[in-house]
Amino acid sequence: MIQSRHALRPQSKRILYVLLFVIASTHAGQRCQASPPKTTTTVHQPNLDPEILLQQALTQCQRNIHDYSCLFTRQERIQGQLSKQQTIKVYFREHPRTIHMTWVTNPGRVNRALYQQGKHFNKNGEELLLVEPAGLIARVIAPTVYTPVRGKKARSAARHTVDQFGFLSILTRIENVNKIAKQNGDLNLTLVGQGKFASRPTYRIVRRLPTHGKNHYTDPHLVIELDQQWLIPVSIHSYAGADATKLIGAYTFRDIKMSNALPNSTFAFKSNVVAMR
Repeated sequence: MIQSRHALRPQSKRILYVLLFVIASTHAGQRCQASPPKTTTTVHQPNLDPEILLQQALTQCQRNIHDYSCLFTRQERIQGQLSKQQTIKVYFREHPRTIHMTWVTNPGRVNRALYQQGKHFNKNGEELLLVEPAGLIARVIAPTVYTPVRGKKARSAARHTVDQFGFLSILTRIENVNKIAKQNGDLNLTLVGQGKFASRPTYRIVRRLPTHGKNHYTDPHLVIELDQQWLIPVSIHSYAGADATKLIGAYTFRDIKMSNALPNSTFAFKSNVVAMR
């Protein structure tokens, strides 16, 4: 009987090893299946100090936000008058910096605009913007026109010119003003909470700067909705005073589609330019 038990031990060990191997393999497979795939959709672990959060947003945009399309709306106070709200379809490419805009509502003087950084200049060295004028008669006379991107007409039509468009440009402007205001002892930034814009979670940041005194700020009361995932400003409202009753400018970005690289065909434009101004 004793010899029989000793004879069975090697076989029992082999069975035991097989069972342990099967169990270990099963658990390993379960662990692999339970592990979520790697993703680049969440790109940050933000610091919720509003000043640091905006700095993180700027860095994140510099590193990761390059090509995208969106539906952009704006309403601005120009020469004391509040304009109609415009809706513009925008395609944006960072390298080489190219911006294609098509007006969907209230186009004003322009139906479409194409900016290509460093490509076209007039004899005075001014960088040029290619535009398709609004209105049938205007398009018959001049189907497409080159005009200075920061010329008098462009600056009278909007607070910011086409070449200043983009999430990185916006965040850079905000950060530059923050630095100046902080040096002057004027910076007042508050993270007032979390919200939603176009069904996406946001951080809501309010910046209040003095409206009187020796230091003048063009956007003294700014309300920023910062997308929590992408850390980009999806809604910006600027007011003249702390009571937020006089709107200076309202800007929103919806239907944002990120792209690794927008093709050249996205920025196709008529080539029959008949005038240069």
